[in-house]
Amino acid sequence: MKTLVHITALTLALTHTHAIAAATQGVPHGTKAKAIAYYTNLAAVLEFRDPATITNSTLDDVPAYLGYAGITASDLQAISPRILMDPAALGSAVTNSSLFHTNFDRNPLQTGEVLSSRFFAPKIIDINDPSATRALGWRKLVRLKARPNSPANKHAIETAIILFNFLTAPDVKPFGSDAESGNTQVILTSTASDKDSIYWLDYGKLSQGGHLSFQLDQTFDARNFEPNRTPGGPSGVQPYFVPDGCVGCHGGENPEKALVNYLDTDHWFDRLDNDFGRVRLEGSFVLVDANTDDPNSPAFRAAFDVIRRFNAEAEAHAAITQPDTFHLQAALKWAELHANSTDHFPPISRAVQSTNTWDLKSPNDAEALGLLNRYCFRCHGTIKFNVFDKGAVMERRQQIKDRLKPSSEQLRLNPRFLMPLDRTPDTNDVERLLQILP
Repeated sequence: MKTLVHITALTLALTHTHAIAAATQGVPHGTKAKAIAYYTNLAAVLEFRDPATITNSTLDDVPAYLGYAGITASDLQAISPRILMDPAALGSAVTNSSLFHTNFDRNPLQTGEVLSSRFFAPKIIDINDPSATRALGWRKLVRLKARPNSPANKHAIETAIILFNFLTAPDVKPFGSDAESGNTQVILTSTASDKDSIYWLDYGKLSQGGHLSFQLDQTFDARNFEPNRTPGGPSGVQPYFVPDGCVGCHGGENPEKALVNYLDTDHWFDRLDNDFGRVRLEGSFVLVDANTDDPNSPAFRAAFDVIRRFNAEAEAHAAITQPDTFHLQAALKWAELHANSTDHFPPISRAVQSTNTWDLKSPNDAEALGLLNRYCFRCHGTIKFNVFDKGAVMERRQQIKDRLKPSSEQLRLNPRFLMPLDRTPDTNDVERLLQILP
């Protein structure tokens, strides 16, 4: 009997140890081997290049696949969204005007086939770097609808969403003449029952050929965990391989039915009030194409409407691919708030309905959600649960407390059990959050 008790205790201890040791990451890293296999299969299924040459793909292949011959990757990166979305003006702005007209004169480009926006992007910033010197993140989104008779259309691909990622040094304005995307993420979307809902592609710098990449290099796990190193030390850029690193943030519960994430304008504005005040100090704007942060100006309303249109498409895609996911719930809340408004709504106003719902009238709710939004939303807006769902937070209350302030035993078993993984937060903020977690 004593032996059975001893074995049971040992099994429980080993299980506990394994659980702590396994909790090492938020965004899955994947492997290069799996990325190669994934791209090879994608090429076969979609006839995007072919399995033998898929690794030779460049970003120019993406617009061509969607039926946009005459518009190069460098055109998509450099031309302003206003021109990209103007069929009458685009032909004079592209690099190869002759090929553009050959392709589009018989079947003219229509308003709405190209959607584009440029905006401040907190998610791609290395928050672990010191605030005075850290690069600021910006994105340019280009959505292309598959044209009739294009290879994409023949394979039930409906859109390509191309996301250019830019970083600017202090006092450097975004999207200057020499601005270049460090890496460019692409998703090909489908709602066909026999297709994955999203196919993932990633590309390197255009100045280096814009070649297919196996991974996104990012700082989701950038925190310094070594005890002898100080906060704000060297950046922790790590590889997140296709498809695992992509699916992790886009509805990882069902990899074959991943979804398009909505663009959360409110969160972008939130972050100007804590970690990224330099955006305002340097005279830049959250919606770059508005050239103002005044929500009542015509330019801001026009730029915001592009976001609204994209989010409506993201919401429609999510409703088909994962109709019960918490991602869609958040997208619907954004759409509700912004149906007729371009205002910035504070975190407490964006709480989603749940078994328990964040409420301004409840003591500490606004403060707690504000701290979770600052320190946790980068991952826990799309991975495993949404911090704007109070019920989901309450279900994980003890786990959250353990990860914010692990015991010495938990840290001994795995130093990276500590959360958040991307930064060292202010100690006072952590202690306060531990006090007021619902």
